[in-house]
Amino acid sequence: MSVMIVLVCLLSACTIVNAGAEKTAVTPKRSIVIAAVGDSLTKGVGDQEGKGYVGMVAEKLKSRSDVKSVTVKNYAVKGCRTDQLKKKLEEREVQEGLKDADYILLTIGGNDLMKVVRQNFAHLTLQPFRVEQKAFEERLADILTDIREQNGSAEIVYVGM
Repeated sequence: MSVMIVLVCLLSACTIVNAGAEKTAVTPKRSIVIAAVGDSLTKGVGDQEGKGYVGMVAEKLKSRSDVKSVTVKNYAVKGCRTDQLKKKLEEREVQEGLKDADYILLTIGGNDLMKVVRQNFAHLTLQPFRVEQKAFEERLADILTDIREQNGSAEIVYVGM
């Protein structure tokens, strides 16, 4: 009987210690890095506050209790098209920023569409859009591959038309 009482006391002590450890375990706050590439929407052009959707995402993350800090590295360029973004991704500074990122935000495509409109304004038909669509899809696939080569684990958020 005394052996049983000792076992119960030992098991109770283990449970109390273990339960106490669970209550005091605190998830450490984390620092988040956002890299942003693309066109004027990503740059924040048109937003009176100048933050754009990238800044809004950063603010939302900063307000979370489990986030210590948010760093934004915005490499977006007003008027950027997919062919220009492919070149931008070759820049060392952009590559380093992508490598460090937890999240990569991207908008691209609107200016590619507008280029087709401008080039065919007088005789606009569906045909030039169909031709551009295939080329756009190939460039976008290359862009996403290039981004993934720089960072194999970041969440990529693509916003497009």
